Order: sequence, then structure tokens, then C-alpha cells
Amino acid sequence: MSAHLLRRVSAWFSASGPKIAIVATPVLVAAALFGGCVVDLVGGSGQSKDASKVVEKFMQLMLTHRPQAAESLFARRAGDPDNVREQLQAMSRAPGYVWFDGYRTLAVDGYKVQRTQYCILNSHSIELRGTVSYDDGSQGKFDATLTTDEGEWELVRFNVIVPRSKTIK
Repeated sequence: MSAHLLRRVSAWFSASGPKIAIVATPVLVAAALFGGCVVDLVGGSGQSKDASKVVEKFMQLMLTHRPQAAESLFARRAGDPDNVREQLQAMSRAPGYVWFDGYRTLAVDGYKVQRTQYCILNSHSIELRGTVSYDDGSQGKFDATLTTDEGEWELVRFNVIVPRSKTIK
């Protein structure tokens, strides 16, 4: 909201009496703050690139059997840390390792950025979906949810669907 428009609206409310101005001014300030947050959401393609780097790093760490390092990419709200650790350990061994075996690249096909309940603290979440490519030429699908509070994207949820050819050997 521009400063000029804010002054005009504030002047209109002031003419209506001090009670309305007292109520309307905080509402307009809140609208300007939250409006700034919504504008930030429009620039989602940069956010999707930053978030996809975390997913790529996760895939690389799991490819090289480093679940402890991959665990550090998960947000605290992803769940019980012991449960996350156990799941990552299991995924780094067969049969779960099929998700990462031969991983080459991933490409984001779509994303959705959402403002969380802490918008004023610059907290956002993003849902990514895309394609995972493997050395043998096969492709799978992935979807992930990440969150950020301080500018660093962290995983909350991650899922890969591998092609049937990778599961039948």
C-alpha cells in the first residue's frame, strides 16, 4: 500500500471521528505488513530453486549412505527426531535404498508457496513436485514439503515414487 494512499485513507477515517481512526490505523498497518508478505510470495521461483537445492542435497547424501548428515536437513517439526533418524537409516539400506540407487538429477515440475501462521516472522512453506532421473535412464516422481523461518529451507516431508523397472531386478 503506498504512503499516499495510506494517508488518504487515514484522513478519511479521521474525519469520521477519533474512534474509527484508532481502530482503523492498526488495521491498515497490519494490512501493509501482511501485504508485504504476500508480495514476497509472488517471487516463488527463486524460493523453489533454493528449496530444491535442499532436496538435491538430501538425495546426494542418501545416495552416498549418509543418513546422519541427511537428518540435519529436516526441520524440528518434521516429527520425533528418533523416528526421523530410524526412517532415514532404513531408507539407506535395501529395500529402501532403491529410491536413491543410481540417482542422477531432479527437476522441479511445479511448486506451491504458502504463508504459514507466522508470516510477520517471515515463515513460509513450499511444496515441490517433480521428476527424479536415474543413471539407467529411468525416471520417478518426488514431492516434498519444506519450511523456512530464518531463510534456511528445511525438509518436513519427502516422498519418492520410483519406476517399476527399479523395483524389479
